[in-house]
Amino acid sequence: MQAATGAPCATDGRFVMGTVLETRVCGNVGPKVTEEAFATAQRFDETFTTWADDGPVLRLNRANGAAMRDVPPSLRAILVEAAAYGRTTGGAFDVSVGPLLELWSKAARDGAPPSPAEITRARAKVGAERIEFLDDGAVRLPAGMAIDLGGIAKGFALDQMASDLRAAGVESAFLDFGQSSLLAMGAPPDATAWSLWLRRPNGPIVGSISLRDRAASVSATYGHSFEVAGRRYSHVVDPRSGLPIEEERLAVVVASDASRAEALSTALIVLGEGGLPLLERLPGVEALLVRGPRGTLSKTSGFEAATDFSPARPGGPPGAPSGSAQKIAPDGSSPSSSRP
Repeated sequence: MQAATGAPCATDGRFVMGTVLETRVCGNVGPKVTEEAFATAQRFDETFTTWADDGPVLRLNRANGAAMRDVPPSLRAILVEAAAYGRTTGGAFDVSVGPLLELWSKAARDGAPPSPAEITRARAKVGAERIEFLDDGAVRLPAGMAIDLGGIAKGFALDQMASDLRAAGVESAFLDFGQSSLLAMGAPPDATAWSLWLRRPNGPIVGSISLRDRAASVSATYGHSFEVAGRRYSHVVDPRSGLPIEEERLAVVVASDASRAEALSTALIVLGEGGLPLLERLPGVEALLVRGPRGTLSKTSGFEAATDFSPARPGGPPGAPSGSAQKIAPDGSSPSSSRP
């Protein structure tokens, strides 16, 4: 194994999954290790995208209501994982929310809200618990269902990248996917943990946290909205009601792996303060929620201890975190599974 202490850190960044993926890898490892990690992310991008006409997700979506369809193993794996998070969150996280996203995207284009009947019809097509999985790897979607993996795909890719890096002997690295999905391996050479500032998109700093061998996800409605008939909605749609979230919210979830953190941060945006008791019961999960124009803070009981959270001082940022600090806020360039 390569020890990271005192070793240089190599930084790199590429455009992947509609946003910037940045890596900082420490230790005496060659560039091939980082190249292979980026190649892993690129493969997942090609598999999970909904923008490529010949991509596996679009082919699966177009086959909804038809016979079982063979899919790549990674697509089946992420769908199984996503369905489990849907059950955990009572449907607040749901990768089958595509019909609702399309409905509200059309409303934004047309400038007219959907009718209650249209929302009801779209909601009837949503429900990841109805995805069928066969032992031979095939998958079937119910009629009308459409998958969007934006609320978990980046985290899923980070988990595999971290596994690749560990297999190559890397003990210290920081992976930052679009400033919204983050994974910390070990610690940087000059500190005991990877530290960063959290801020609302285009807004003030919320505070600082530190991560070591943990993942974090930052989701937000702040700064991401659209207007329909003079009424402003956030870009996050509640799969249960079919309606966009209107309160300004930022959710930070820390967990053992990045896909878990990303799915749960999306769910917390939907659930609001009522989601904190749910996350409180999940082993190894901690969360922070920021609400409203004043930035009211709520958090799980173990968030401060797990992250060394330091809130921003009134009228200014917190004291600078130790080590190699970054300023993190979701960039909104890669839509989540709950965004129109």
